[in-house]
Amino acid sequence: HQNLLKQAQSFVERYEGIVSDHQQYSKAVMDAQEWLDATHGAIEMWGDTRMERITLHANIERLKNLQVTLPEEATRIKQIQILGEKVLPGTSEIGQTNIRSQIDCSQQEWESLLSTVQSTIEGLEAKLKQWSDHESLKDQCQQWLRQTDGRFHAIDLKSTLEEKEQQLEQ
Repeated sequence: HQNLLKQAQSFVERYEGIVSDHQQYSKAVMDAQEWLDATHGAIEMWGDTRMERITLHANIERLKNLQVTLPEEATRIKQIQILGEKVLPGTSEIGQTNIRSQIDCSQQEWESLLSTVQSTIEGLEAKLKQWSDHESLKDQCQQWLRQTDGRFHAIDLKSTLEEKEQQLEQ
């Protein structure tokens, strides 16, 4: 009876460990997914190119700051991988396939996030360049209008038809 009791307690402890590991893994996946979703939402909001120029500059700075802090967040994905590998031995074959798939999916979402941040920054910078080009062209047009206006005002208007036709020929 004692041997069976010890063996049963050993199995219970082992299975409690497996369940605990699965709970930690599930929590890590949920936490990472929530963080990824929130971060994608922030990137989407900051990446809106329909804003004013000042707002675009501020959003680029926010995105660059986020990009700098992202390597610190890579531990979330690494934790999923570590915990996933830890639970694999105590998981059925179907469950192992699902865990491996989740690990790969998390890694792909992480890489997608990194790519999205970079492309959003590039998109905003392109929009700011368009603003700069617009301002430059506007300044050139205003300068041309001032010069043309000055030339028109410098023309001495003639009073007779003959004088006007001679001026037109010139």
